[in-house]
Amino acid sequence: SGNNSYTGGTTINAGTLNMGSANAVSTSGTITFGGGTLQHSASNTSDYSSRFSSAASQAYNIDTNGQNVTLATALTSSGGSLTKLGTGTLTLTGANTYTGGTNVNAGTLTLDRASSTSGTVLADTGAVTVNGGTLHLIDLTETVGAVTLTSGSITVGTSGNTLTGTSYTLNPSSGTTHSIAAVLAGSGVALTSSSSGTATVTLSGANTYTGATTIGSGTTIKLGAAGVISDSSAVTANGTLDLNSYSETIASLSGSGTVTSSAAGTPTLTLSDNTSTTFSGAIQNGSGTVSIYKSGTGVFTLSGSNSYTGATTVPYGQIKLGAAQTNLTAYNISSGAFLDLGGYSATVGSLAGAGSVTSTASGSITLTAGGDNSSTTFSGIIQDGSGTV
Repeated sequence: SGNNSYTGGTTINAGTLNMGSANAVSTSGTITFGGGTLQHSASNTSDYSSRFSSAASQAYNIDTNGQNVTLATALTSSGGSLTKLGTGTLTLTGANTYTGGTNVNAGTLTLDRASSTSGTVLADTGAVTVNGGTLHLIDLTETVGAVTLTSGSITVGTSGNTLTGTSYTLNPSSGTTHSIAAVLAGSGVALTSSSSGTATVTLSGANTYTGATTIGSGTTIKLGAAGVISDSSAVTANGTLDLNSYSETIASLSGSGTVTSSAAGTPTLTLSDNTSTTFSGAIQNGSGTVSIYKSGTGVFTLSGSNSYTGATTVPYGQIKLGAAQTNLTAYNISSGAFLDLGGYSATVGSLAGAGSVTSTASGSITLTAGGDNSSTTFSGIIQDGSGTV
């Protein structure tokens, strides 16, 4: 905390070096990070990044300690890492090239390279882990390596700011809630979520990653807007997909979890691609009224205990039952599309359209319609198939 005037370097190998005065580490000399933490204070929010060592494998551990600190000089340690600690905000404005990863453990790490609209604050290959703090994107676009969120959030300065990673892994702790507002991008890049208990992650960016979306048991992926899952992303929901009143288009749906809406409204989940999948979980209304729109030429098999009462619209392809159904959904089967009872009796709200109803499995099957008290016309074909309908 004194007015130090030594001119040699400063090496932080362990523990915490608290800068309790403006000249705590003098005005010259290289600052080397060997495992310890450099901690700022109300008396010292100076930018020392121009003096940070560029030697290999530097562990830049910075504790802003409730202050706002900016590092304007690029950190260039090969294999080096940056860990943001403490409350307050650390802002990076240089074109950093350290490759050992970025960890946001507390407070806010802001990426803001004002001179570059493409966003080059972090190395394109460096992993990013948000573990208790907030990653804030002022950059319009930022390309990184693998992105992991275990606690905290990813926010943006402007809607549409994009984070492109090589993978997205969400593994929050039980009983916690988190949010991601950035647009998550990447051709073929997948998003995977899991939790040891129950946790919720809200996605609100118009994400464009095209790989699969996997919702692990115990995890809820909650929509914060319409269109936050790419239309080309195949969703496996072993946890909960919460539409939260928003309609959503995905490639396909499989898994054994739950699809619902925790908010009032009439959201529609559209399945758009041509693959054939089975969903053995439950589609239910929640606080809203959920509908299913089955597009594409594939077969979508429902083998769980569904209770949603919105419409089930099948303009193409086939809906097949893999279990008896008693939900009062209004089926509309277009010409050329099929409702395959699959050997199971079903009670539905109503039946309309010009398609086909059949059973490709043996047995005597009864389709009971009219539970929603609506008047409909079905001009298609009801035929036995392998069973007697």
